[in-house]
Amino acid sequence: MSRLMSFLTGGSSPRRRIGLTVAATGLGRIVSVGYNFFLVPILLSSWGIQVYGEWIVLSALASMATLSNVGFIQASLSEMILRISAGEQEEARRVLSTTIVGLVALVIVVFGLGVVILNMADPQWLFAAKAIPVSDARVVVELSLAGVLLSFFPGALSAPISAARGAGITQAVMTIAKLGELVSIVVIALFHGGPVAVTAMPVLSAVLTSIAFVALIRHLVPWLTISVFQFRRETFRRLLHPSLGQFLLYASTNIVAIQLPRIVLGHLGGAAVVAVYSVAVTYTRAAKMLTGVLAQSFQVEITRAYGEAKYALTTKLVETICQIGGWLTALAVCGMLIFAGPLFQLWTRGKIPADFALIAILGVATVTSAYNEGFIYLLMGINRVWAIALGHFAASIVAIAAGTILYPELGVYGLAAALCLPELVLAVVGISDTAKALQTKRTALFRQSLQLPVKIVRHEAERAASVLFRPFRS
Repeated sequence: MSRLMSFLTGGSSPRRRIGLTVAATGLGRIVSVGYNFFLVPILLSSWGIQVYGEWIVLSALASMATLSNVGFIQASLSEMILRISAGEQEEARRVLSTTIVGLVALVIVVFGLGVVILNMADPQWLFAAKAIPVSDARVVVELSLAGVLLSFFPGALSAPISAARGAGITQAVMTIAKLGELVSIVVIALFHGGPVAVTAMPVLSAVLTSIAFVALIRHLVPWLTISVFQFRRETFRRLLHPSLGQFLLYASTNIVAIQLPRIVLGHLGGAAVVAVYSVAVTYTRAAKMLTGVLAQSFQVEITRAYGEAKYALTTKLVETICQIGGWLTALAVCGMLIFAGPLFQLWTRGKIPADFALIAILGVATVTSAYNEGFIYLLMGINRVWAIALGHFAASIVAIAAGTILYPELGVYGLAAALCLPELVLAVVGISDTAKALQTKRTALFRQSLQLPVKIVRHEAERAASVLFRPFRS
């Protein structure tokens, strides 16, 4: 058992911990894709299109509660990793207790308000459900809301485990929970279970994952305790400031820069232009899927190295993410440009042709975004995101305004080109703040982060070959 735990937690080597995290995160992505892919035909076959469509709408109502934590979990996660890495046990206890007590209060308030609204509002107007009975529709929304709110706890509880032994084990547990959730829903659907039973599965998954993480904390970090008496208002206030910055960065990168341009294009060019633009954005953003998994796997190790004051190692990790992310994504975009014609023909069934100029322009923003992930994950990990969040948000607003002005002359290409601005601004601000945090020169950091990752690839290839041919040598 101890050997298995040692293997899953990655031991003491950062390279091994990152490797296990990459494997667990990659498997998690595969399970998530399978989750969304397999449930559609299974639920459609079991329920029919009307019930399935109404269930999607009811679940979407509750999904808005995701925004209620306003970045508090990410800020708390980063703070806990920093404190545990620095050996500040007492402060780590305060941060974890303050986070859990704060989340409990948030869940009670938001869920209570949700239940009151659901019982006071006109159900026909609120649900617009015809195939699902009103009583079941209300329960589906309440269960969906509970599932969203309870999913906050595994994120907060994963931080001490990641800080102590790496993020590989927490990713593995969440992947297993997601897989169990998928299997449970499939079984329920095959036995003709309804929307209420299916919606209850994410709630059960969140509860079991939280219990598993508490057990792991007791085993791996036995000195870390959770108590309402360790709640501190000053700790809560200290976490609230960076959490709002985390929320602004999330809103800017995922809503303002992605969804708002589509709304603007809908008014300027109509639904057909929005469809062409949205498909091109989805296509080019797929180029950074692999590098996104790699960058996410480095996040905990970057925060951990910084908390231990290992600035040289932190700098190397940040530069590695920038190099791999930027160059591999650039290579992927070039390949996707070459094969865009037949891929679009197959993907859209000939309804939307590949627009090579639009893909190339969006590709510039995608490559820059992948390059920026090194700076983003460091600054998120040490709770210094306000500068990049404000810079990206302001540049996004300016870019959308500029694209709107340029639309009569340049069409969708003007807006796509303008939207490279937020990523360029984030790069400039990110390099400046990262260099300041790591006590290094901006020019040196910039040059190193742009180098081809030849040494990294060669070193890993040599290690893989050494492991592969070791039996033949002996």
